[in-house]
Amino acid sequence: MGYAPMVAVGLIRLATGVLPWFDSHDAMLVFYAGCLCEIIFTTLGVADRFMTIKRERDRARTEADLLERLSNTDPLTGLLNRRAIETQFAQLRVQGFATLAVIDLDHFKAINDLNSHLVGDAVLKAVASALQPGPDLHAYRLGGEEFVLFLRGDDAALVAERRRTAIPILVAKAVPGLQQPVTASMGLADASAPESFAQLYERADKLLYEAKSAGRNRTRSATQPAPAIFPAQQALAG
Repeated sequence: MGYAPMVAVGLIRLATGVLPWFDSHDAMLVFYAGCLCEIIFTTLGVADRFMTIKRERDRARTEADLLERLSNTDPLTGLLNRRAIETQFAQLRVQGFATLAVIDLDHFKAINDLNSHLVGDAVLKAVASALQPGPDLHAYRLGGEEFVLFLRGDDAALVAERRRTAIPILVAKAVPGLQQPVTASMGLADASAPESFAQLYERADKLLYEAKSAGRNRTRSATQPAPAIFPAQQALAG
């Protein structure tokens, strides 16, 4: 469209200069109009090209972000996965998340064996809802029936314990008909020391093992070796 007037100028000049029955005409008015059209339409064309490139770039970024989220998310529970922990660990430390909780469901294999794997999946989804990620709490599914929480704040241990004790209640509401309450054991470790996630997880996992060995449905912490079980927990444990 920008070149069309210039082409018209060329044709007029050619026709009037070659054909004997036409007077020679330089078509300067059309030439000036053609120059103006060329500038306008070329500018519009370049702008349109830049907008197309921008749209393609934004679409590529959106797709990349979606793929990144999918690669960092557990498809069953919607929580972040272990890959996300490894990606975010350094940033979490900088942001003040100084408490790690490792939570494992008690006797989860029996739930699958007595009911079905579909029921087991429903239990895991209910557990994910009980963990309730928030500004001061990041929740991850490490694999199987094991979950990890990163917490910050002076009440981090209390918040983690509340999440753990909420599991039997929310699972019972979401998955009725289970033969026994679904409880969880937890190991709680201080994450402020300069160490890798593997080292931190190993410490918390040992505390989790102590909780399991002590009878399950309880928490073991490095600062509180043997915290009492809440009355509601005792009833569930019984």
